[in-house]
Amino acid sequence: MELIVAQSLNGIIGHKGSLLWHLSGDLKRFKRITMDSIIIMGRKTFESFPNGPLPNRIHIVLTRSPEYIDDASKNVYYTTYENLNTIIDTIRIAKDYPIFVIGGYDIYKMLYPRCAKLHITVVYANVLGDTHFPIMQEMIDRDFLLQHGSAVQMDKRANLEYKFLTYIRKNPI
Repeated sequence: MELIVAQSLNGIIGHKGSLLWHLSGDLKRFKRITMDSIIIMGRKTFESFPNGPLPNRIHIVLTRSPEYIDDASKNVYYTTYENLNTIIDTIRIAKDYPIFVIGGYDIYKMLYPRCAKLHITVVYANVLGDTHFPIMQEMIDRDFLLQHGSAVQMDKRANLEYKFLTYIRKNPI
């Protein structure tokens, strides 16, 4: 399982269910990395997708409310937090798809210990928001090694600089 996130310098990842920036390079990277995979997210993250489910991905949506109905035609499956382990075990047995944790806060916090790789976009801005990335840099440095860091890039349209970091877990899970 891998984790993917974009965060500001002060650790903010969202505000009122929305992204705080539109960085073409980051969106292309997210698409490239998660294409043909299983993505695990919370209900609020899923509902924030402006155009519905993402193409060519299986969506596992965690919710505290069991009344949501799966939509297999769109590759969307709801589960409660209590059933997540069963679903992850089933996915591991299949081993057909890579698995990515894509947010939000509670999902990152809960599944971080199971992730073997982190894909982090650092946006060079301090922003206001109501959701921050729950994993402190000290924890990442303790558990992971930096595998790759890109050069700082500039998105002229958003007038923001950013870079990509990829970490691998020091001790395999």
